[in-house]
Amino acid sequence: MVDELRFGLEVPMTFASSPPVQTDRLETSLLNRSGRQIRNLRVQFENAGLVLHGQATTYYAKQLAQHAATEITGLLVIANEIEVP
Repeated sequence: MVDELRFGLEVPMTFASSPPVQTDRLETSLLNRSGRQIRNLRVQFENAGLVLHGQATTYYAKQLAQHAATEITGLLVIANEIEVP
């Protein structure tokens, strides 16, 4: 599924107005790549890159989501605001 997403996802030119369908597909892919260890995952497209939000069970899951987001989109994660208890 990730390979399909990588090649099927069109990163919007204006990141702030990203289509919800593309964001939903990216969020689903990130959840799968992190072993579904992140709750309430939300990805924001900003002019300089991505901002990740949510709650993770471990710092490792938080890191997996960040690396996957960069790999899939080719954009930098400018802020990883995923919380770990």
